[in-house]
Amino acid sequence: MDPYGQRAMSYVRENCPRQYAAIPDPVSFFSELGEELRAAVTAAAETMANAPGPPDPTTPEGWVERLGQANMAALMAEERVFSEMVWTAFPPETDSEEDEEAGWNPLLPDLSAIDREEPEDRHT
Repeated sequence: MDPYGQRAMSYVRENCPRQYAAIPDPVSFFSELGEELRAAVTAAAETMANAPGPPDPTTPEGWVERLGQANMAALMAEERVFSEMVWTAFPPETDSEEDEEAGWNPLLPDLSAIDREEPEDRHT
């Protein structure tokens, strides 16, 4: 399994345990998903990297600038593809009932019930 498949599998296992448990063969599923992710990231990175006019690669400054653009395009493509193919497809499971059963308490109080009254005019 490639790193993209491992990353997706780890995310789903940690954040979507019910969906992960429903996958009959997680290794095969995430191996195939990893290959799809790699192809999509590669295509998106190439598109993003070719968008700006390339600097002169024959100079050291141009080569470094082009390398920086390619690296940034790869990171942006990876973020975009994972967002579309993993994080959206497997939204994190949140179940407040499970949290309460597990003894989870929020750090901050729930302020949604506080009336939002207008402040009194103190200068009159």
